[in-house]
Amino acid sequence: MTYKFAKALLMGSVMTMGAFGLVACGDDSSSSPSNKEDKPINVPTTQDQIIQFNNLTANDLGGAGIGPIKLTGSVTVNATDTVSSATPENIKITDISFQIGKVSADGSLKTTPAQATIANVPNYALGIDNVTFTEANVQVDLASEALTECGEYKLIITAKASDGAKDFENTQTVSFVRSDMYCATAPESSSGVSTDPTSGVAMVACPEITLSTDLMPGLDLATCTASASTTADIVVTKGNGSFNITSGNGTLFAPISNGDDYFVGAWPEDEKGSVLMSDFKYKVITGTSIDNFAENDNGSIYVAKTAAFNEATGAGFFAFGVTDATERNNGDYTIKMKVYKAQ
Repeated sequence: MTYKFAKALLMGSVMTMGAFGLVACGDDSSSSPSNKEDKPINVPTTQDQIIQFNNLTANDLGGAGIGPIKLTGSVTVNATDTVSSATPENIKITDISFQIGKVSADGSLKTTPAQATIANVPNYALGIDNVTFTEANVQVDLASEALTECGEYKLIITAKASDGAKDFENTQTVSFVRSDMYCATAPESSSGVSTDPTSGVAMVACPEITLSTDLMPGLDLATCTASASTTADIVVTKGNGSFNITSGNGTLFAPISNGDDYFVGAWPEDEKGSVLMSDFKYKVITGTSIDNFAENDNGSIYVAKTAAFNEATGAGFFAFGVTDATERNNGDYTIKMKVYKAQ
């Protein structure tokens, strides 16, 4: 069976991203909350040391301010602190809460209407003495439209505890950055009409590449060459009546977010005569596989980011689309791809 990938024919298909998955984000800016709701945040300078935070880190899973941000570390209580408490052996954590603060130019913090972007916040029960954020998988979605600015933010964590007679509180912060790409707007002419980007990293299309799930499953994106390697940037594998696109070295994938502008069969150079890195817009790149591609793809163009990613030069940034896939004996596939790389 041969699959021709054209968005118009498969618009209703559903894409399933494997591994970490992708964080969905709409594009209607009119639904974004107003910054008029922002209020100053005053983080206490004196904290109760009987509550101890350990190794707090805001890890950017996508890198370069793309996110999502995962909180790691833990909070514990010091059951031997007889200075703070007369009965430290009784102390238990009673509450943990989170806020997101935007760092202003003067270094102050203001609240953001972004509480919905904090995912997997555990429902902490009373009477515990240790919380591991790493295991709780607390995350901040940088692609959320509730975050209306880019630049530096702080995740603010407040832990409360009690020994039964006295209450304690400790607030700590960890910094993270939201990429400027989430705030980029298309340049406008003096008449207010949007124009095509006039600057950016130029990209070129490689000659069409042919892969196969059995003989030549690997694709080196930098050289645009197929090989038998299973540790390549892109590796195609057999699926259940379909095929999977995965990575053998940690390369990350996501469909472009402006898929109504460009897709397989409607390439940037066909529409406007040139190709720029900024033509391939994306929100979050966190997936290392695209499962059941032949069954679920809707003709999308995808972006790929390798470990060599450099947003300024375009190194390590690629775009690709599957133009044809033919199922052969034993469930193997021959797959043709179009790949773009920095010029």
